[in-house]
Amino acid sequence: MTGVAEPRVPDGSSQRPRRPALSLWLAARTRNALQRRRRFALLALLVFASVLASFVFAPAGARGAWVRVRASALDWRDTVSLIQRRRAAELRVAAADSALDAARAQYRLTRATLPTTALTPAQASRRDSLAARVATFDVLLARTEQSPLPETYRAVGESPLMRREPRVPQLLDSLAAIEREREAIGGGVSVDPVFVELTTKANAVGRQIAAVAEALRADAQRELGAVEPRAPLSAQTPLADTVAAARLRAERGRDLTLVERLLADARRSNAALVAAEREGGRGTDLAPVPILVVAAAIIAFAVAFALTLLDEFRSPRIADAAEVERLTGARVVATIRPRDIPPERRRRAIDRMVPPVLDPTSDDYRLLAMHVAVHLPDDGIVAVVGEQPVMAAVIAANLAAIFANEPRETLFVDAMLSDECAAQVLGIHSGPGLSAVIENRRRWSEVLSQIATGRYEVMDVLPSGRPRGHPGRAEAEVLIREVERSARRYDVTVVVIPPNAAYRVRPGRAVLLCAQLQRTRGRRLARLAAGMRDEGAEITGVVLWEGDAPSRQTRRRDKRPAVAPNELEDEDTAPFAAPYV
Repeated sequence: MTGVAEPRVPDGSSQRPRRPALSLWLAARTRNALQRRRRFALLALLVFASVLASFVFAPAGARGAWVRVRASALDWRDTVSLIQRRRAAELRVAAADSALDAARAQYRLTRATLPTTALTPAQASRRDSLAARVATFDVLLARTEQSPLPETYRAVGESPLMRREPRVPQLLDSLAAIEREREAIGGGVSVDPVFVELTTKANAVGRQIAAVAEALRADAQRELGAVEPRAPLSAQTPLADTVAAARLRAERGRDLTLVERLLADARRSNAALVAAEREGGRGTDLAPVPILVVAAAIIAFAVAFALTLLDEFRSPRIADAAEVERLTGARVVATIRPRDIPPERRRRAIDRMVPPVLDPTSDDYRLLAMHVAVHLPDDGIVAVVGEQPVMAAVIAANLAAIFANEPRETLFVDAMLSDECAAQVLGIHSGPGLSAVIENRRRWSEVLSQIATGRYEVMDVLPSGRPRGHPGRAEAEVLIREVERSARRYDVTVVVIPPNAAYRVRPGRAVLLCAQLQRTRGRRLARLAAGMRDEGAEITGVVLWEGDAPSRQTRRRDKRPAVAPNELEDEDTAPFAAPYV
């Protein structure tokens, strides 16, 4: 790999890692990409939301989609109710027409039965002229009642019978001006309030023209009654009331006209909306919602997998033991698979005092301990290094617990200064710890704790503590010297070290690397192995963690098996003590 130190085998000879087959490498990258479920799910969710939104907004833009959604809720006008109202109004108008026709027929019949007086030729000519005028007015006014539109009112005003009236030309001019303004405005996409107001004014002017015509017809009827006198009506022969019937017919005609105007405006508005959508490229309807959801889900899955795979290609993560051995040049000595503690381990009180993270009966940890015991150096020190502090601390603690149960005098040292990782996973109080020993504020005997690893076995634990300052090179040399000195009193000393300090804080030569499958990046692991070999370390093997990384645990509140008496003592009140020899 470019930019990665070339790994070397443990005997010191340089060896370039053999490149795997392309198909195997691609298969490993694909498995790693599919194992990153949280990242994959997050990317898929974001892409799904984006694609689903694009299906709605992309064809017409954000404004077009809003117009489409808004048109269905606000702009699109319902014509079904208006059609029903028009049908009801038509039925009422038809009933009023029937009543008016019946009243007029009854009136004519009653008038025809009355005796008349003899007329002179001049009176007869006058009678015929007035009768023709009344009939003409009846036809014109009947048209206005049936179709109260500006054209019908204009026809009434332009009739020869209306020329002598001085108000009619003014009303016709006003009606023409209003119609010109209406034509200039037009219908538009939605109902314009100005257009509606002009329509109302035009109808009002038309009704004034019709009122003039009704007044002239009434005058003609009175003159006709004076020219053709009839005998006085008796109480037994009343005339039919045509005025009330005509008034009722006019009112119902106006209601029908209003409904028809509203229906015409709604249809014109809906037609304009459809035309605007087609002209703006928004004529294509959306697909059904289930199809859109399925299509967005497929695209989201493909894009999320592509992005996850691209990130894996950019910086591959380890996929299996063969790839780890190829990158580090060291054997994979064990694969740790976390398991639930067997119930029989919790039946006795002394078993419940063992920290939950310790599993000395696990076959994986036993295999790891057997390999380390075979390659254990003379000083008995084994350094455990891993990028994830909690995982490295759990592996080192279980390795030390296995040695303590053999039984061997075992010391577990947490060299992750200021992290307190080992104390948290084991559930003990960190106390001053190793930091106080390095800073010459505590003795070894004052900071050591004992942890039960079995029914009758214990191991010594030296937590990290919190240093008062940032440890430098001098503190690192003191740490190495103190750990190597204390290791003389124990059969096995397991030290957990962070990777960033593994080069300068590494007591002993034996190093055990820790990596997590599908999480640890291969480039960093290869660089760590090569760098430690350059510093003179001997990598005895690599431990793989399969599954989710362990989490930090809260400190236990039950009584611990054994604790140094001065462990909880305040640092400021403790007496000055030289390092324990």
